[in-house]
This record gives sequence, structure tokens and C-alpha cells, in this order.
Amino acid sequence: MSKRVTVRIRKSTGINFETLKLDSISGVYTSSSLTEKRYFIVYTNIFGSQALETTKSDYKLLTGVMNVTELDI
Repeated sequence: MSKRVTVRIRKSTGINFETLKLDSISGVYTSSSLTEKRYFIVYTNIFGSQALETTKSDYKLLTGVMNVTELDI
């Protein structure tokens, strides 16, 4: 069953709120550089799998609610 969630998505133009229709979240991961840590979610919907950059707070919320293991790469 699909769920609708509204999360903050980080884009080159800034942070936007987007409502996603998720069938599942297949993973979440962080990517670190010397200056910042970036947060991503990988989800599946009717269009297939997609990865989006999100904020730390929404990343933590989704990992807790969806019970997904965090990956640090």
C-alpha cells in the first residue's frame, strides 16, 4: 500500500517541500565531504526507484518511521 509523505527536498534552487507517494523506502544513506554531510532517501513508486537529497531532520524522521537501516557512504 502506498503512503503519501511530505518531505523537504534539497535542490540546486534551495529546499522545497514535496509530497511523495511511496510504495516503499529501499534505503537511506549519507555522504560526507570535508565541509558537509548530505542526506539521501531511495524510494520506490510507480515510476521505479529514485534517490533524492533531503534534510537531516526529514532523513531521521523517515528512518525512524519506516524502520530503515541507515547507510553511511
